[in-house]
Amino acid sequence: MNKWILVFLPFLGASLAMAQETYEVETPEGVVEATKTTFDEFPQEVTDIEESVLEAINTNVSLGPAFLQEFNVGVSDRSLKDYDEAFRRWQDAASNGETDIANGTVIDLFGSILGNFLVSNLDMK
Repeated sequence: MNKWILVFLPFLGASLAMAQETYEVETPEGVVEATKTTFDEFPQEVTDIEESVLEAINTNVSLGPAFLQEFNVGVSDRSLKDYDEAFRRWQDAASNGETDIANGTVIDLFGSILGNFLVSNLDMK
């Protein structure tokens, strides 16, 4: 069983920013501009999540392959790139009225999948 911890951060107001840097990133679709902002350190409150919340997260993660299949993305790899493509296809389908999967459902699903990835692969809490 995964141990999940939620991090609650205070509002990041503009006054906390120390430095901002703009740079270009090469992507398969071309060059995009990105911005990196550095902030002063600030206190964080870390709390364990309740078992019922963890169960909901794990349920959402288990639904990921079905979401990939629903939007014709391969389910063998289940990479973040696959989920990104499935999300794009869901957006297209939603804007054309071709799916009844609600925004909130997709937000919960992708939040759970990304959170699980961050905890499992990047040692984040």
